[in-house]
This record gives sequence, C-alpha cells and structure tokens, in this order.
Amino acid sequence: MIGDVREAEAWWDAGISPLDQRALDYRAAGLTPDDLAKWLGPLTVLEHLRRGSAPAWCVARLARQRRDAAS
Repeated sequence: MIGDVREAEAWWDAGISPLDQRALDYRAAGLTPDDLAKWLGPLTVLEHLRRGSAPAWCVARLARQRRDAAS
C-alpha cells in the first residue's frame, strides 16, 4: 500500500487503488494523486496512463507545462 491512510485515500479519490502496483510506479516516477486530474492536451494524465503512456513521459510533460506557464 502507498503511504499513510491519508495518501491512500487521495489515490482512491484520484481513481487508482493504493493497493495497485501501478500506483507505486506512478508515485516512484514522481506523480501525485493531484497530478492525475491535470490536462495534457485533450486527455488527463490518468487517461494518458490508462492508454499506455509511460509515467515518466507524463512527469516530463507536466514539468514542461509548469515551466511554460511560468514563462
């Protein structure tokens, strides 16, 4: 299971079981439950992940999006 009860609930609320290995992989890549609802183009991060995008790709795109917004 991921983290403490509060963090596990956040993953549940985001649409991923905290008992799922994918949640551990997403967390290890640097994603948070809040990141899963963010938009990357026409899809959310969670939709990208469910369609097979790598967690590292999503993290990189989010970082680029944040960097572009700060400019």
